[in-house]
Amino acid sequence: MSLEFENRYKKTKEAVRTQIQIRAKYYRDEKRILFIDENSPSIDAISCYIADKDIEVLLFQLNYSKKILVTTKCLYIISKSVTIRIDANEIEDFDFMPSVNYLNRIDMSIYKRMLNRYQLMKHFGDIRILKKDGSFIDIYMPKHNLLYGLIDAIKSLQFVNKKYEIL
Repeated sequence: MSLEFENRYKKTKEAVRTQIQIRAKYYRDEKRILFIDENSPSIDAISCYIADKDIEVLLFQLNYSKKILVTTKCLYIISKSVTIRIDANEIEDFDFMPSVNYLNRIDMSIYKRMLNRYQLMKHFGDIRILKKDGSFIDIYMPKHNLLYGLIDAIKSLQFVNKKYEIL
């Protein structure tokens, strides 16, 4: 047993899935967010990417070709035939880009300022996921429920990764 797992509690992957889904329970009625549990049909096209000790938790359908799959250990950003995996321990932080751009609005044109203000008012736009190695991934979130659902899932995923060892 390695030193990093000494202070962690042990939990089954089904219990971790339930814990992450409880955090995002307010978005259960959203059409584009699929909560994956024992009763839901399996997603065979996406399941081929997932490791053995990992199970699906949430699926965010952003549009017809772009999806975000949240599992018990990582995020999968699936865009057509490209799949990007981000482990929970690689995520350093995330930012809502219209709020970040609002601070730098002096350098923007009037059109970009108005678009940025509209995105802030309606709560949609890019979310930037920062990795610990300094790289980042921008994801466009078209609706505010998808944005806040993903934020809650990332927060819960980071908490579960720090606190629990998944059996």
